[in-house]
Amino acid sequence: TEKDLEDLRFCAEIGVDWIALSFVRTRDDIVNIKVELARLNCSIPVIAKIEKPEAVDNLDDIINVADALMVARGDLGVEMEPEQLPLIQKRMIKACNLAGKPVITATQMLESMTDNSRPTRAEASDVANAILDGTDAVMLSGETAVGNYPLETVSTMAKIALTIERSTLHNSHHLNPEGSEIDIAIARASSEAAESLGAKAVVAMTESGHTAALLSGCRPNAPILAITPDEGVRRMLSLHWGINSLLMQMQSNTDDMVAEAGRLLLANGFRVGDMVVMTMGAPLAARNTTNQIRVFRLGE
Repeated sequence: TEKDLEDLRFCAEIGVDWIALSFVRTRDDIVNIKVELARLNCSIPVIAKIEKPEAVDNLDDIINVADALMVARGDLGVEMEPEQLPLIQKRMIKACNLAGKPVITATQMLESMTDNSRPTRAEASDVANAILDGTDAVMLSGETAVGNYPLETVSTMAKIALTIERSTLHNSHHLNPEGSEIDIAIARASSEAAESLGAKAVVAMTESGHTAALLSGCRPNAPILAITPDEGVRRMLSLHWGINSLLMQMQSNTDDMVAEAGRLLLANGFRVGDMVVMTMGAPLAARNTTNQIRVFRLGE
């Protein structure tokens, strides 16, 4: 509609980080909005909100063109039988993990905390199970928009997430994202090397964010640091599980790149002697060419 186009123009003008598209049915809904964004010389990433049975039927095609997915359980629950929702949620999360696309689980996660300072046991389990399934983010709605205990709700959700992520159940839940033979092998090998060596971080030198997203899908125990020259990529990656991003201009050769990245890490809380696993690609200026792993100690 004209109102939709006006809203898109407004989003482009103010530079929003993401656009969430409601009631997506097919891949064409995502493609059409991206065409309009391109006309505005804008590349804001698009979240597909899955709220209709038709979208569930077309899930793989939608994931291929969307930048992220939201499991919008409220409206989807109106359209489908409640006993089907847990299976659909798990399917969506797994599909996004395999595709290296972030997925948000939303709606009625801690609904009772709209009026109460503590969640029900079922709600706590709901949040925990979404995290165990591999969701990148859990989202609050009415609990914080109109609820009486917004701070307590956020704190409760954060504590549940931290507890689950520190558990052996979560640590043993490694994913296997799909990708080309080289990039997925690099992501898996980097994750495994970081764990076996006790590295302080897995560092992805990235232009597009693709390798960092694949690393996120591998769920390494070490923090993931994405170093990119692109502010838009830095913001986009914040939605992926476990990724912190830093800005850095790309250097002319690999050795200079590693040295500059090391200085950046030391300036951001890491210490001399910390071991890191770093991924990058050659040639440096090309996108989606990750083909190298380096393991080294900072400042040495």
